[in-house]
Amino acid sequence: SLGLVAMFVCMIVNVFFVFKQYFYLEDRETYPTVDVVITYDENATARLVNRRNLNTDYADSVDRALSFFNLFAVSETNSDVYYTELMSSLPFEMEELLDVDLGQMNDSAVVVTESLAMAKGLNVGDQMTIYMLDGTYSYEISRILPDTGLFSGDKVFVDKTRLLEDFFGLPFLDNLGNSVYVRLKSTADPDAFITGLKADPEYSSYRIFKTVDLDEIETNARYTSSVLAGLGVLVIITLVTIVHSLFPIFTLKLKKQYGTILTLGGSRKFMIQVWGM
Repeated sequence: SLGLVAMFVCMIVNVFFVFKQYFYLEDRETYPTVDVVITYDENATARLVNRRNLNTDYADSVDRALSFFNLFAVSETNSDVYYTELMSSLPFEMEELLDVDLGQMNDSAVVVTESLAMAKGLNVGDQMTIYMLDGTYSYEISRILPDTGLFSGDKVFVDKTRLLEDFFGLPFLDNLGNSVYVRLKSTADPDAFITGLKADPEYSSYRIFKTVDLDEIETNARYTSSVLAGLGVLVIITLVTIVHSLFPIFTLKLKKQYGTILTLGGSRKFMIQVWGM
């Protein structure tokens, strides 16, 4: 009926808004203090991003640009070997990204997530060996942080100064990283900022995206709700088919019961009481 169709449409609309809100909050939770990310992909001509020009040429738009050097690595603690995702930057950049205080942190300290510590039985003061880019690095766990934003799951954090010096053989590479997290000023337009970066030869080959893209969120929500709607239609068709196939059997059984009751001298009222039981 039209009522059922209207109810089904309303349900799908509500599901769409639920998913839209879910995807929005998920992105906002992952990047609570970041508006734009600059990183590399398979089309990038370089794997390192220099944030220096962001703070000078785009000073009217950029509030802060945090330069991180992130990579996957193999870690070992207590003879347990496992994969981790290593985040590295200057300590103050990690503090700004997560809005936390890391305290005094030297280049031999490592911070781990709470979920990783619980999964591997790690404590502050434990030793951790990290194997990356043909090198072996020994660290001591200095802090265990609750999973927050980008720093969640099997992730660890170290000061990038030592790594970049070892990898590239040059000191003072603080402006370099393979991911730059940009927070814009409140007056800046993210779309206009990204358009300007893509027209800049310095950054045009990198992958640049908004952390909260409302158009993409709406597309994902519409797709997900459409899939659920399709599944709902299939379920309804299946149920209708089952009911339709069982209905003749059920009515035939009722007719036989009705005939038996009348043959034995039963009344219609008695028949209704039997069916009610």
